[in-house]
Amino acid sequence: MEPLLTIISINYNNADFFKISLKALKRLTKNPWKLFICDNGSSCKDLLRLRPVTSKMDNVFLLIREQNSFGSMGHGEALNLMSQFIDTDYGVIMDADCFPLIGSWDEILINMLDSTCKIAGTPLAVNTPKTDKPKDFPLIFLSVFETDTFKKLKIDFRPKDISKFQDTGWELREKYKEAGFKGHNLFGLNTRSYKDGPFRNTICDEYYSDEHLEKLVCAHFGRGSNPGSGKYGKTTLGRLFDRYLHWKDRKQWLSICERIIDEQIMTLYQ
Repeated sequence: MEPLLTIISINYNNADFFKISLKALKRLTKNPWKLFICDNGSSCKDLLRLRPVTSKMDNVFLLIREQNSFGSMGHGEALNLMSQFIDTDYGVIMDADCFPLIGSWDEILINMLDSTCKIAGTPLAVNTPKTDKPKDFPLIFLSVFETDTFKKLKIDFRPKDISKFQDTGWELREKYKEAGFKGHNLFGLNTRSYKDGPFRNTICDEYYSDEHLEKLVCAHFGRGSNPGSGKYGKTTLGRLFDRYLHWKDRKQWLSICERIIDEQIMTLYQ
């Protein structure tokens, strides 16, 4: 069958994330799909771990990009490059550290689209620590969109002025709204304060189909590549301890994701 979805994702030292997210895509996606991963300057060690993972599937394509810009700018440039490969009815942007966690996750998001809503996915969590960033429109953690509209809007994913919250992908909200379209948000909760979900002992965002929290659609680890103080804060024990906190949290988060994915697979194939 011809793919209905083109998924694009950027890798930066996240091979261990893709090992699990590819299992989720393979077993939990309802519609035919293809995935383009752009490696954006990862270490040789990470690339050596990523290549065998991606080479096992004939609908997964790995591109190596030698980037000249780093951080948000490098990520935005890579997304601009990869968006050219979207040629199916629907496109998907998926962060390396944002995993689908429910069977037919793609159908759930596609069914949120209509004549006025052309994109659906993950906004900032409603209980995100204090920020002035808008929470009324999907971000590029995991979002599904109608390709025709997306192509017409000519989105530039590069940041403009991060101090004004014009970070990677900021044009999505601006251009969709200017064109008279809206986006549909999943219901996100940050585990710093939300402690009733499966990720209560890690720091991440859990995304549900609605505020009733019946369907956990995906989870976003956030800052999956770097043990930045923006997520964990600076401890008095120094940077090495900060790295340990990050490593421990990352390992636990991945383990929880894999358990949920396996449980979903068991449910679907009983």
